[in-house]
Amino acid sequence: MKLIDLTGQQFGNLTVIERDYDYQKSHSYDKPYWRCKCACGKIFSVNGKSLRENKTVSCGCLAKERAKNINFKDITGQYFGKLTVLNYLGNSKWRCLCDCGTMTEVISTHLISGHTQSCGCLNSKGELYIRKWLKDKEINFIKEYTNKDLRNSKGNMIRIDFAIMKNNTPIYFIEYNGIQHYDKNDSWYKESIEDGMHHKIDYANKKHVPLIIIKYNDDISEVLSHIDFSKIEV
Repeated sequence: MKLIDLTGQQFGNLTVIERDYDYQKSHSYDKPYWRCKCACGKIFSVNGKSLRENKTVSCGCLAKERAKNINFKDITGQYFGKLTVLNYLGNSKWRCLCDCGTMTEVISTHLISGHTQSCGCLNSKGELYIRKWLKDKEINFIKEYTNKDLRNSKGNMIRIDFAIMKNNTPIYFIEYNGIQHYDKNDSWYKESIEDGMHHKIDYANKKHVPLIIIKYNDDISEVLSHIDFSKIEV
């Protein structure tokens, strides 16, 4: 039977470069194999019959891209906190415009879960004050502490604003609650905030770690000054 020369022909995303005798010989194959270049740039060898019958039309990248498209959700133009989604950048990343005017890139899961709601400007003045106070006092802490067991009702991991640490173990939790925790008319109020707070309290109780809640109208310095940090190693 006369060999069908596939050199230069295109099959899906594949362009045939040349006959691959070495690959065929090293694998003891009887049928001819051809070196092909995929549209993504990868070069590999394919059985000629698979090419002619369109069983192989890419190096595998086409199937991966189709799988992504099946699960792809276009969120262009949607709002997440202070972020407006402008366009998709690939690799699950979106270009967003913050209300403060800053452009930022955020991955899909962080937007949809509510993990990221601004370019960073949404960090409350209260949290910034607490962080500075702890640093000035040289208190060992972790910002946005989380744990695999710290989850909300939907099973998503949540964070406690501050964990005061000793020997890599939390001995105090500090949570700063803005007005959105108490005023349902506030633009940032969500039922998920109440749910998350409930689970933070429950988690702290189970771990026997005191959870200190500082409200938006509290004197932060006064509350912090009443915490006994004397036994904490700085």
